[in-house]
Order: sequence, then C-alpha cells, then structure tokens
Amino acid sequence: MESFATGNFWRSFNALPEEIQALARQKFDLWKQDPFHGKLNFKCVDKDNEIWSVRVNLQYRALGQRDGDSIIWDWIGTHAEYDRIISK
Repeated sequence: MESFATGNFWRSFNALPEEIQALARQKFDLWKQDPFHGKLNFKCVDKDNEIWSVRVNLQYRALGQRDGDSIIWDWIGTHAEYDRIISK
C-alpha cells in the first residue's frame, strides 16, 4: 500500500512531542511492512468517505483517506481530538 501525507498532516506531526514523533515513525515503518499488523489497529472509521485510522499508542491516532491501494494521511494527534473528529 502506498502512502502520502498532506501539509496538514505534517503541521499536526510537527506539533507533537518528540517522543511521539519518534514512535509515529516506528509505527509508520511497521505499517509499510504490514498495514494490518495487530499493533496498529488499522481500520476504517468512515466507510462513506473511506477514512481510516491507525494507532500510534493508546493516546495518539492518525487519520487518512484510502483511495484504492493508497492512503493520504491528513491528521495525527491525541485520542481525544480523534474522537471529536470521527464523531462529526
């Protein structure tokens, strides 16, 4: 699966604490090897818009839009923010 990141994703990413940025990079490496690895909890959270979520850790998530065999990552942040976004 291919992966792309928007400017919004990178702004969100750069605002994260350094230790979370490092963990997100590790999880992305794992995602590249196996997007459906159990540690990632990669799942569709909005079937109409093909929005998918991946777990960074218990407190952080990333969201992207799936287009065929590609994901366009648009956001990364806290689980509380994630809950607000996906509840819209």
